[in-house]
Amino acid sequence: MVQTILLLLPLVISILATGIQPQDTVSVVKERNPIVSLDATNLDSFLNSNDYSAILFYAPWCRHSQKFLSALDDTAGNLSDYRITSEPSTEQKIDGKPATPQPFPSFNIGNQIMGMGTINGFQHPDLRDRFSIFSYPALKMYRRTDSPYSEYKGLARSPSIIRWMERDVTPTMKVILESAIKSSVINSEISIVGYFTGATTQEYTTFATVAGERIQAHAMQFFAVIEPSLEISKIEMHSLDGSPIKEYSDTFDANRIINWILTESDPIVAELKPEYLYPISWKSGELFPLFVVFVPPTEEYSQLPLLINVASNFRNNLKFCFIDSDYYRHFRQHLGLEKTFSAAIIDVKNEEIYVSQDDVTQESMSVFAAQFISRNLKPFVMSQDVKHVNDLGSDIDILTAENFQEKVLNSRRNYLVLLHYPWCGYCKLWYPVFDELATELQLENVTVGTLDLTLNDMPQSLRSSVVTVPTILYYSPGNSPDNSPKIYSGQIRAKSVAKFVRDGSSQVDEDFFEVIDEEEEDSEKRKARKELQQSKTFQKKAERKSAEFPTKFNPQDHEIF
Repeated sequence: MVQTILLLLPLVISILATGIQPQDTVSVVKERNPIVSLDATNLDSFLNSNDYSAILFYAPWCRHSQKFLSALDDTAGNLSDYRITSEPSTEQKIDGKPATPQPFPSFNIGNQIMGMGTINGFQHPDLRDRFSIFSYPALKMYRRTDSPYSEYKGLARSPSIIRWMERDVTPTMKVILESAIKSSVINSEISIVGYFTGATTQEYTTFATVAGERIQAHAMQFFAVIEPSLEISKIEMHSLDGSPIKEYSDTFDANRIINWILTESDPIVAELKPEYLYPISWKSGELFPLFVVFVPPTEEYSQLPLLINVASNFRNNLKFCFIDSDYYRHFRQHLGLEKTFSAAIIDVKNEEIYVSQDDVTQESMSVFAAQFISRNLKPFVMSQDVKHVNDLGSDIDILTAENFQEKVLNSRRNYLVLLHYPWCGYCKLWYPVFDELATELQLENVTVGTLDLTLNDMPQSLRSSVVTVPTILYYSPGNSPDNSPKIYSGQIRAKSVAKFVRDGSSQVDEDFFEVIDEEEEDSEKRKARKELQQSKTFQKKAERKSAEFPTKFNPQDHEIF
């Protein structure tokens, strides 16, 4: 008894010294994880409990998914001041009223309730198919429905994700005083200002509807000025590039106003953000080449007068832009552009890039633009250093964008080629197979090579035929007069590929399944069938996805933003 008292004595003294009662120790409750792991049991209630729901679809084996999971954790931490806890304080308000407890952890962003969740698409294929997810990771915003309100196409970085959330969740239109217009419009590339006699008029309601559409061709914001003394409602467009103010002169119809904005919001020089690469290239029903000048953030707007002067002479052929060379360095790196390149012309339609290393002057940029229009420039080709060490095996040839023509197309040799991305989990399954094939096929006069598409542009001859990565190509000049390759679509097995090389078939020989143990035989057959089905399913999904974007500028396949 005395021994027990002596053991408890330090604890009693500590409690008395700090003033904490013993029963208080059980009242500490760990805060809930702000990111909800979603499945079929809680998804619908999660969507219905929030005004907005940011959901990340991921696959546990995907390296990019891991980056986004980490970035989403950072985002939740950086938004901790906006958390709506299980027992919110009186200081937390939504639309001026005290916030009420939520069934799920959530955030107050712009007086809107937003939740963050994740779905393991690999573990929950039913949810993956329900939301039509064809690639990982996919971060999308929802508003109580299965249809995405918007999709994030930026880097796996918390600041970028927060900007996307704030842009999509915060109100699209601000009511300001007429005296505040000048100071308000300088914060956005395009500003749409509406003037109304009151907030209950039909014109105001129509304008608010247009603002809610979140037209994303350019960085754009909407302002409303309510002044009872106005004789008539009107809409103006203010551009940051110094263009004259444009006034809408048609009827107050939402579709007509949107069409007017899309037509007139094409500034002579725009700020390029990679997520707007396609919308900003679109002009008069076609994709225009982008003339992009890379400038440090301190020089962005000082270059505007120079670029406006150049653009005024070439705007019928090119769309002129400038981009923050520091903040969007990943975009430059993805395109293979070195820091010495001062400007580039990105031909999105033809997937070609032309570069300039000259200093940015009105004369040099004018010459660069004129040479492109007259087709006196050669496209820039991203190609890795041939000295790069091949990690796949010494018997495997390293192919590059520069040597592909010479080694594969002109050599008239039998060539087996793997097109791959090093970060792609599905591609990695092929590495040991190709290592084995390099040894096995060497005696049959077949060369095995790989082409890394993160370091090399897709060869011109393959751009129309290759729709997904990884892709296995076999060149056999003796069987194809034009040296066009055959595309392998079978199992991830060396024996299957070797048979494809020898006789054009990807079906495995029957003796492949001849094993001693019956249980092992069934296991091998099941594994082979499963791999074949996965391969075909992956191919179909990738073909459907690849049809939407050209390969080189596909924001889903490459982490470039």
